[in-house]
Amino acid sequence: MAKATIVLLTKNGEKYLQSVLKAIYRQRSIFTYDVLAIDSGSTDKTLTILRNFPIKLYTIPPKDFGHGKTRNLGVKFAKGSKYIIYLTQDATPANNKWLNNLILPMEKDAQVAGVYSRQIPYPDCNPLEERDITTFLNDKRKNKKIKFDENRTNRKYSNYNVDKLILFSNVSSCIRKTVLRHIPFNENILMCEDQEWCKRALEKGFVVVYQPKSKVFHSHNFSLKKLYQRNFDYGLSFRKFLSWEHSLSEIVVIALKQTLEDWRYILLVYKTDIFTKIKWIFFSPLYRFAVHIGKHRGYVYVKDLV
Repeated sequence: MAKATIVLLTKNGEKYLQSVLKAIYRQRSIFTYDVLAIDSGSTDKTLTILRNFPIKLYTIPPKDFGHGKTRNLGVKFAKGSKYIIYLTQDATPANNKWLNNLILPMEKDAQVAGVYSRQIPYPDCNPLEERDITTFLNDKRKNKKIKFDENRTNRKYSNYNVDKLILFSNVSSCIRKTVLRHIPFNENILMCEDQEWCKRALEKGFVVVYQPKSKVFHSHNFSLKKLYQRNFDYGLSFRKFLSWEHSLSEIVVIALKQTLEDWRYILLVYKTDIFTKIKWIFFSPLYRFAVHIGKHRGYVYVKDLV
């Protein structure tokens, strides 16, 4: 019986899926593992690729997919496993130690409820996404825990920038199955099911670990329209579990500050020709405003409906 089950949620993922699966089956781990995929209506070569590997394949109608709902379904399908590994169809394990390093913190400390991996941008990643990934998912391990007093209060926690504390990513994660049974993913939010889960796990007294030794390649190059919509959806989701109050003037300040940080990164770190640097310098403010205005509008939109 496998000690860990890797759960892949797939839909039209042929671009990276072959590489992802090859990397999974190249793992050198002291832990036995199996793989299951839940496909929600692929129309490309995804199903053909999956059937070329020893995977337990389940299919669901597209209308039944939900980021939290389908991941909870994966727990039900994973028979006997102690650990549930979530990996997105476009996240490629960077080496053959990805899985071993992801599980080890769970084995060493029973209080660890979840572990998540470092993400390394793909070679074609744009410099703005690249900067965000390398800033928030760096090479420094983090053990996250909330220290409450006897009255279950923590002033430092309540005043903390909570959205950073609860950073957790199902792009590549490992969660203890017994914890998932008691703290399942929220099925009533559109996105950010991983961060909402992390918040509840920490508030229950568990430890969550960021393990940079476990690495996957993962990044996106979204258009401005897609970037705005994605962050609008983040705002819709955040409203359900975070107090994320920002005025429009604060949003402008944040976006401008990040634009300046982008310019520094583009000029001093990003390796490319001068003409490409200039292009991204002009694009940066549009990118940052799409992110923050989108998130703000999503958050306010739900607030207006409550």
